[in-house]
Amino acid sequence: MGGGPHIPAGQSGRWRTGGSRPEPAASAMFEQANRSRWTNRPGSSGCRRAFTLIELLVVISIIAMLISILVPVLSGAREEAKSVKCGAGLQQIGVALASCQADYNGFYPMWDDGARIMVNGNIMATWIDVLKLRNMYAADAGYCPADERPDFLNAQRGNTWGFRYPPPQTTRANIGGSDYSYCIGGPLATGAHLSDDQYSYGNPLRTETTRHLLQRNIDRRILAGDGFWNWLYNTSGYALKFNNFSAGGWYSNNAGYRHGLAGNTKPAANFLKQDLHVEKGRYDIPNYLFGINTNEHFVTYPGEPLNNWPPLGGGSNTYPAVGFPREIDPFAISEMAVSRAAESWTGEIRIRKGWDRL
Repeated sequence: MGGGPHIPAGQSGRWRTGGSRPEPAASAMFEQANRSRWTNRPGSSGCRRAFTLIELLVVISIIAMLISILVPVLSGAREEAKSVKCGAGLQQIGVALASCQADYNGFYPMWDDGARIMVNGNIMATWIDVLKLRNMYAADAGYCPADERPDFLNAQRGNTWGFRYPPPQTTRANIGGSDYSYCIGGPLATGAHLSDDQYSYGNPLRTETTRHLLQRNIDRRILAGDGFWNWLYNTSGYALKFNNFSAGGWYSNNAGYRHGLAGNTKPAANFLKQDLHVEKGRYDIPNYLFGINTNEHFVTYPGEPLNNWPPLGGGSNTYPAVGFPREIDPFAISEMAVSRAAESWTGEIRIRKGWDRL
């Protein structure tokens, strides 16, 4: 019989000597049977069925429809995120302005130095530079994420008036504008809230001291906000209708309704109110003559005309107020001496403004 395993009759060649694993031939038969299990189903051709052209077109149409729905939603979410970040930045400006007021007898900084014409390449120092100079505000702050640096109305005004946007802060060469994304309200910037000068306003006409006027309605009066320039006299947005910075008056159109401006008839601006809370205001461009409720958002007094003039701190009014600290007046910091316009500003500010490149 021998020592090998017993091989049943008729099974010779199907089992290995000394093992129980199927021979290659048997394994191939098993795999073929397994394939047949799937390829021999009713309706099967033995290979994967491709999509038809109609099916592909349906899928593409569905994808396109989903994109058309999602893109505006995502774009809106992105714009809202920018607006929220901008509002948070204004809160920080509010903290800095409160510090300034506490350190300088209740005064806020004046708006700008007028660039000391033909000096420093007509690049202005502004109230935000004052806050940085006095170590009240971060050196790299002051810009809204929605600001195009500069926005088109800022650039238009700057080019017309001969003021340049700081070269280090923009990607566009030799363009006009005022630095930073925020403006400060004229009446409060001039110190009118600490003055006993008389001011007449409204219909019917009313007269009272500016101190009394500006100590009321502090939850609705604009201290600072999104801006298309560095100062704010009123909340007009006529320029959004006519694409002209001087529409309605050269002193108008400085409120920066930049949030959602593209493709939106009611863009928004963030406003820091006098009581230091931030609130969003929307401007109705088609209804531009009454674009925003000036009982809720105003610079001087409730219900003021949309393109109010003259406000406190402008026109025939005297400014700044008596006793205004030179330390927070950009004009005074620039020393009013044309040949020494930048000497009182720190090196970091000069570099960021681009003065040292000139």
